[in-house]
Amino acid sequence: MLVSGLGMGFTLRAALDELADDAQVTVAELNAVVVGWCKGPLAPLIADAARDPRVTVDIVDVAVCIAGVARDPGVRRFDAIVLDMYEGPQTQVRPNDPLYGPSAVLRVKKALAPDGVFAVWCEGPSAGFERALHAAGFHHQLRRAGRGARIHCVYIARPSAAGTV
Repeated sequence: MLVSGLGMGFTLRAALDELADDAQVTVAELNAVVVGWCKGPLAPLIADAARDPRVTVDIVDVAVCIAGVARDPGVRRFDAIVLDMYEGPQTQVRPNDPLYGPSAVLRVKKALAPDGVFAVWCEGPSAGFERALHAAGFHHQLRRAGRGARIHCVYIARPSAAGTV
């Protein structure tokens, strides 16, 4: 599994709580300071998730990580890619967006195992991201939580060959 970004570690902790003891989780985080927080003062709040033996934390741009796996046929594919970043896809997605544009989503598909899951947090629906998912051959659902002005969403997408979500 690939998780990005680390943030305060709550997404990582939730994933670890559901995964098997032999799971392998790679965390892609741009900022080493954030990793330090999760291994230091935030560690008790997340049951030391960043130090879990199943976790490898890489200080890397997740787009670079995904591209590397996508282009190397000898690398094991991810069963899940979870993007829980400070900013998800906007309503309109630039064609060259490194995470949510059509080429980026196609790279995600190539980096996933055939029955893998692509999950993306966002503040609201994104027609542009949905077009990119469709163009890359994903079926998706948009799950919403919250009320009023603060609604959060998670796209859950699977390659079409794996069936619907």
